[in-house]
Amino acid sequence: MTFDRWIELITTMIAICGGVYWVIKILLQPLTLQLKQAIAKVDSTAEELHKYMDDQYKMRERLIRGDDKFANHEERLKNLEIDVDHLKDKIK
Repeated sequence: MTFDRWIELITTMIAICGGVYWVIKILLQPLTLQLKQAIAKVDSTAEELHKYMDDQYKMRERLIRGDDKFANHEERLKNLEIDVDHLKDKIK
């Protein structure tokens, strides 16, 4: 084969590959758009889940703090009941 034939063959192969590439790109474009939309939905869902998890941890911390306050109030009430019982015993 001559040099001109090689150049012609290479040019034809480049043109065919370019055409196939563009056909595949056009055919797969709707799929890529759907994939991008799905990825965006997954990202937004992940952000919402992180937000809900943070809210859950905050509520848990508040509940724990509330339980500590409740325990303190319960202890004070017990002490008051003991003091009242002692005063009743002194009065009798």
